[in-house]
Amino acid sequence: MRAKIGAAGAGAAMALALGFPASASAQPAPQAESFTVIVVGNAPQLFIARGAINATGTAIPLSGGGNGGGTDQVELPGGTFKLTLHNTSGGGGQPKPPACIATFHAAGNSTIFDGTGRFAGIAGSGTFASHGVFFATRTAHGCSRRGGTAIDVAEDRGTVTSG
Repeated sequence: MRAKIGAAGAGAAMALALGFPASASAQPAPQAESFTVIVVGNAPQLFIARGAINATGTAIPLSGGGNGGGTDQVELPGGTFKLTLHNTSGGGGQPKPPACIATFHAAGNSTIFDGTGRFAGIAGSGTFASHGVFFATRTAHGCSRRGGTAIDVAEDRGTVTSG
């Protein structure tokens, strides 16, 4: 999820192999999960999960990515799932000469769903905060967002359950 001047990006959780209850008759108890998504320009986003999942992978933007948030596909060893970040607050400044740099922030809610492989049946939710810097392109007339680069770090805390 890319949100250049708005906010970011990406979610987590694992299935039976990571300690979720295996009882067929009882609903699995939610387990604590936290993750970090690091966005640098248009490169694949680094996704780091801690808690019910301890894994590192990538988050690939699927939709959105503006001020309202967006959805990523998270790819970790053994499977994938989708992560939606919905921005509920945030803001930032405009890049101004001579540095053409602006900071931005956002906060909101996250949802984890649509897992495959080891993540089949996963569900989760949480809250996130995101902070970033946007480096605009310097032009003869000031600063242009076209061709600029964002560096954004989103931290999320929540719970996940297996299906």
